[in-house]
Amino acid sequence: ANQYQSFYHNNINTTGSAQGLYYSGSGGAGNKIKNNIFKSNTGYAVNVANSTGLDEMDYNDFFTSGVYLGRWGSSNAGDLSDWQGLSSKDANSLNADPQYASDTDLTASSPALANAGIQLAEVPEDINGDLRKSTPTIGANEYDAAALVPLSGIYTIDVSGSGNRNFISFQESVDAMVLNGLGGAVTFQVAAGTYTEQILIPDLSGGSASNTVTYESATGNAEDVIVTFGATVSGTNYVIGFDNASDIILRNLNLVATGSTYGRTVVALNRADNLTIEGCILESPITNSTSTDRGNVVFLPAISSNLRVLNSTIRGGSTGIYYRGSESGASRGSGGEIRNNELTDQFYRGMVLQYLTGAEVTDNRVVLLGSSSSSSDGIYVDESEGAFRLTGNRIEGASQYGLYMTSCTATAGSPALIANNHIHSKAGSYSVYFAANQYQSFYHNNINTTG
Repeated sequence: ANQYQSFYHNNINTTGSAQGLYYSGSGGAGNKIKNNIFKSNTGYAVNVANSTGLDEMDYNDFFTSGVYLGRWGSSNAGDLSDWQGLSSKDANSLNADPQYASDTDLTASSPALANAGIQLAEVPEDINGDLRKSTPTIGANEYDAAALVPLSGIYTIDVSGSGNRNFISFQESVDAMVLNGLGGAVTFQVAAGTYTEQILIPDLSGGSASNTVTYESATGNAEDVIVTFGATVSGTNYVIGFDNASDIILRNLNLVATGSTYGRTVVALNRADNLTIEGCILESPITNSTSTDRGNVVFLPAISSNLRVLNSTIRGGSTGIYYRGSESGASRGSGGEIRNNELTDQFYRGMVLQYLTGAEVTDNRVVLLGSSSSSSDGIYVDESEGAFRLTGNRIEGASQYGLYMTSCTATAGSPALIANNHIHSKAGSYSVYFAANQYQSFYHNNINTTG
């Protein structure tokens, strides 16, 4: 057992799925962990399996690109707030990328850490022999940095604009948020024009249900703001990508994917919460492929909640909306809403909805490509549970099934509802396929089979 260990001012970096810190204190006593950086690639930044002997733990920085920031006992913590609630520790700790020089040179440079530690008499100097400040830097190396100014309020994105509240590109605005964090709700009003760039939005410090980030057309017209990119590799197949992102709104933008093999407009990976696409035009090339690499809007999170696609036009792609939650019942995508969208010219499927809980799919129009795949489906729903709602949709042009539902389970007290839909298939045999479902209420649907 470890007893009376003082773990202060260290820089930790792991690659792969290794954890930044693993603590199991059976038999421990008097241990203190302060002013450290714990960075993991895809694993937990911190994992406390047994907290015995962990007397003090605060003023640390935890960062990971994985799904969960940490684990306390048998419970996962998605973000810093979750970690603080589970552990009752780290009240003054941070969740910021330390911006190491490289994976082998762990010199940190993030301004967020420069004056965020607590003075410890035992460590008067840093790793290079430089004196620690009275309010020291978190980590091994001491440095100064300009005071951070968290973003809050209204900003512009305009290549011809100027001033400290204007950015010349989407990615420049993201970089500013990563560096400075958020101090309130932020709106970026985007000037009319064509922006040829690829944007990746990660977890943002200070973001919350009230501190949202909105990107919107300054004119309110989606056709005025075109964001276009042609991806060439699978790993970065998107125009706008969300990676561990939350509380983001895309409103009245026209996203155009131009890649011939990789055609996704929007992708969400790892953890995704409270993401909204509203009033947008999302265009992927017309294809004769069934590959998800050529899907239009693709959500593949390990854990997710409240992903919404509203009032948007989705053109082209193998699939219009592909939302696949986690197979784990505890981590299935919850609170999803797909409402009042027009999906046209998909080759394989209009929508694929898999491993979700309580999703609502309402008032959408799905019109598949005239030369769609011989196995094309309008809406494909698999292993989605709870009070699923599929109402008021119009589905046309499927070569196989207009609606395919399998292995979807609800309860007698809260059944799923499939109602008031117009469902068409040109298969000549079946328009609706149901198999292995439980507690589905199927009311007032018009079903038209031709061919």
